[in-house]
Amino acid sequence: MTIIRFLQRVALFSGMILLLILVVEGMLRQVPNIYAYKQSLVEQQGGRMKHIILGSSVVDCSLNPQIIADSTYNLAIAGQWYRYSLAFLEKNLDKLPCLDCIVFGACYHSFWCDDSPEQDIRSFVSHRVYMDIGHADGLLSYSELLTSGSLSLRKWSKYYLQRRPTMHCDSLGLDHGYHSSKRGGEWKTEIPEDALAQTMSLDASANEELFAANSERLNRLAELCEQQGLRLIFVIPPVHPLYWEHSKQAQWNRVDAALADLAMRWDCVEYRNYAHDARFVDDDFFDGNHLNSDVGGAKFSLIVKEDFGL
Repeated sequence: MTIIRFLQRVALFSGMILLLILVVEGMLRQVPNIYAYKQSLVEQQGGRMKHIILGSSVVDCSLNPQIIADSTYNLAIAGQWYRYSLAFLEKNLDKLPCLDCIVFGACYHSFWCDDSPEQDIRSFVSHRVYMDIGHADGLLSYSELLTSGSLSLRKWSKYYLQRRPTMHCDSLGLDHGYHSSKRGGEWKTEIPEDALAQTMSLDASANEELFAANSERLNRLAELCEQQGLRLIFVIPPVHPLYWEHSKQAQWNRVDAALADLAMRWDCVEYRNYAHDARFVDDDFFDGNHLNSDVGGAKFSLIVKEDFGL
């Protein structure tokens, strides 16, 4: 085989691989996902939104817009932490001319989480691809397949081969993937391990840096709301008693103090901590730190509505 023929075959093989990558990448973009959907809600319904819900999965499934108030939309995203919640609002605020109030959900470990490539490459890329949020870190930041690899292939397989739903949000953004009918049979036995996994080393310098960075992001969020004349309501949703028992009180105290401080510093900020709320029982929970969307979420939504006069 001459060197020219060899190079021709290499080029042909490389071209086929590149074409396959492009085809799979294009197919991935067609799979319904929560990032594209919640951005589309803003694009299509932003002009009528008066109240929005931001945060991660703890409110994505537990605050029902239909119960809270008219023109309320749940724009929270599972795994979306403070970096991108702030960036999402900054990017879309001009599309929300009627906005009056933001309800923001925090949780036990959220101050120590980040939407960075180091912590969650899938979140990083999905925000970049589907919401146009985040900096471009080379061509790879635009490709799900090349950055998240097997995760994206599982997503592709779930939708195209297994024909299973990849998103469970309703028209107002509530995530019904946490419906009580989907709860696992052994859910309570997993709670202590989940609480331990989300307990942080408060003395670690890296964790302190994350806490400081996330505190500043929430401070910037409060500043933005103050400037725009918006109410900003922080809530910590209920956790199961077993989760509370196996979590660290010192960590809860740090979260509670940080949010209470924001409420003291900014006139626009209100805050309530429902983590250890005795009104919530087994039937209300999907797992240790998530309410189910149908029972517990409905109860919590009504409580938030009444407590804050929404």
